[in-house]
Formats: sequence, structure tokens, C-alpha cells
Amino acid sequence: MASAKNSRPIITLQTYCPSCTCAYEYKIEIFSTGNVHWQGKHYVHIKGDRYKNIEKIKIKDLIAKFDEVGFFDRPDDYSEEMKKKHLTWTDMSYMKITFNSGEKNKSVIYGRALFELEGAIKDAVTAESWLNPAPDPWESGCIEDRR
Repeated sequence: MASAKNSRPIITLQTYCPSCTCAYEYKIEIFSTGNVHWQGKHYVHIKGDRYKNIEKIKIKDLIAKFDEVGFFDRPDDYSEEMKKKHLTWTDMSYMKITFNSGEKNKSVIYGRALFELEGAIKDAVTAESWLNPAPDPWESGCIEDRR
């Protein structure tokens, strides 16, 4: 498989948590060739770099999903809105989705505003095998039970 470092991904899903050490932290890059690069960092089953290929029809379906959820019409950053609502630990874990293809280039930072698109990206590359099993933040003591 060609190295993902030699080209620019058309779709990137990246998680990060600036104030929490218990959230999933990973990056998925999808290239127009069908190459997928996984980089697992924290609280994921597979840490480090992994590569795989997906069918180009899955890429085409994902691109359609970007239009379907109105990705290009959304604000670039939901983080301030999320900080105001800061209700649960998942709100602290931000996601960034980037699309780069032709004349369409956009990144959106969000909490759960693009949950459907995030799920479609993870499904297309079967990321669950890389993500799970991961530690439960409630069990690890990272999250205080406020119930």
C-alpha cells in the first residue's frame, strides 16, 4: 500500500480533549485512492499507525454524506458553544472533521453536532476494531458520577 504521507487526505476525523485525559484520542485519514491511515493515541484498542484500503464506493458515499448533513454550511467551530453547555464528559471531547477535495475545503470542530457524519466515517473504515475495547471512563475514575 502506498504511504499515506505522500498525499493529502480528502477526509480526516480527529479527536482531541484539551482538558480531559480519559477520552478517545485518534485520527483517521481517508485518501482518494481508498487508502486509510489510522493513528491511535490514547484510550483506544490499537495504538500507533495502521493502514488499510476501502472501496472507492465508500468514499463516494461519504462525500454524499457531507452534503446530506450540510457540512459545508456549518460554522467552523462549535467549541465555545460546547464550553457553555459543558454537561457531560463527551462534550469535553472535541472532534474535528476535515474535507479536502477540488474546490471544497473545510474543517469543523464540534462535540456531537456532526455525530451522524462521524459515525459514517467510522463505519466506512470499520474503525470499531481499532477503537474498542477501550477503558470505560466511569470505571477508570476519570469521570465523577454526578447522578
